[in-house]
Amino acid sequence: MNPDPRQIMHDLGMDPVAIKHVDTMSEENSHALWRIVTPEKSYILKWLPEAEARIEINGYLLLQELGVPTLPLYGCTAQALLLEDLTRSDRWRLAIQADTARAEVGGAVARWYRIFHNAGEALLSHRDCPSFLRRETDELEPDNILAAGRALVWQTTTFGISPASISSCSKLQSKS
Repeated sequence: MNPDPRQIMHDLGMDPVAIKHVDTMSEENSHALWRIVTPEKSYILKWLPEAEARIEINGYLLLQELGVPTLPLYGCTAQALLLEDLTRSDRWRLAIQADTARAEVGGAVARWYRIFHNAGEALLSHRDCPSFLRRETDELEPDNILAAGRALVWQTTTFGISPASISSCSKLQSKS
């Protein structure tokens, strides 16, 4: 059961009486996403109750600490993030397909990644990796590898893909 978004807003220091409208955008996988509209501004409230999902909250806080630009974060609790609503922002907007063809967008993304990686290198040069961060390779345990193999076999037999064709695709990709 999801909490009342007005209570979360109260926990964030906002007056719930000032909320004009709460729009539930998603309530899946035990997470919730709400649009919170006040007379002055519209926000996105993300509720992340599971410990695994809270990596996002810790990530936002770490990026801010390191000076890496993020969407505006107006507040957080142990289980929630209050973010800029991109659909109603004067400064930001959601990306569109045409953005992928714009050179200046690619340049901006490249500059952000440089800032991101430089901040990460600086962080790790004077302290250990934060404990909430994991490597993708942490998931490479025998049971997970076997499950991936079983899924691949199911897909190849279900969709008529032969192991030989997968092998030849892998060889082609490794040459490029």
